[in-house]
Amino acid sequence: MTGKHHLIAGTVAGICVGTSAFLFDNVDVITAGSAMAATMIGSLFPDIDTSTSKIGKKFKLTSKIISKMFGHRGFLHSPLFVFLMMWLSYKIFNKYDIIKYSAIWIGFGIGMLEHLFCDTMTKGGIPIFYPFSKVKLNFTRMKSGSKKEWIPLTVVCVLTVGFSLFISCSDMSLNFL
Repeated sequence: MTGKHHLIAGTVAGICVGTSAFLFDNVDVITAGSAMAATMIGSLFPDIDTSTSKIGKKFKLTSKIISKMFGHRGFLHSPLFVFLMMWLSYKIFNKYDIIKYSAIWIGFGIGMLEHLFCDTMTKGGIPIFYPFSKVKLNFTRMKSGSKKEWIPLTVVCVLTVGFSLFISCSDMSLNFL
């Protein structure tokens, strides 16, 4: 998907993350807003592996180095990378005793997962089992940047909101027990 579409999906996910953190995790408005922003940044982050992306243009040198090392839709587009980033973030937040702001690193991770899910909606897919296999998972044959890209984008956004509502309702029902 294009950067614009990743950002739209990341914004939808960010609203869900920020709202959930505020309503159900009792975080303050600033932390909830920061979690929203982190989700949006996370939704663009995997594309730092190409210097032509929205985020790659902002960090050209970093982008070129990462692109040389892994290529586009390589390691940074794998679930393993997201897991490692989440684990590292948790360790850093825990070490510096800022775990109460966990909504921020969780939002960043959700944004990255949103990015990967969006990319499975294109012909290029993502390397689901990287580095063990470079086989790519994709659910459509649509080329990234096509005029019909709004269709899977809408599906991703609806699924994100639905999943968020499901989790929120589950959390509310557990709290009433």
